[in-house]
Amino acid sequence: MIRISPMPIKGIGSAEGSHETPYGTVKVSWKNDKNLFKLDVIVPANTTARIEFPSSQQGVTVGSGEYHFE
Repeated sequence: MIRISPMPIKGIGSAEGSHETPYGTVKVSWKNDKNLFKLDVIVPANTTARIEFPSSQQGVTVGSGEYHFE
């Protein structure tokens, strides 16, 4: 399982990154837009990811696909 846990830092408005896995590329990008946190995630086929949000102790587990959170 892939763990995605973005940690925005004051003064940095956005970030993006990717990581090559045996199943394909994981891509994550986030942006603080007028106090609204936006997160985009791509999870490769045949994998799952646990996404933990910076403003909450809660998270969500998702399967392969493309996701957008606000």
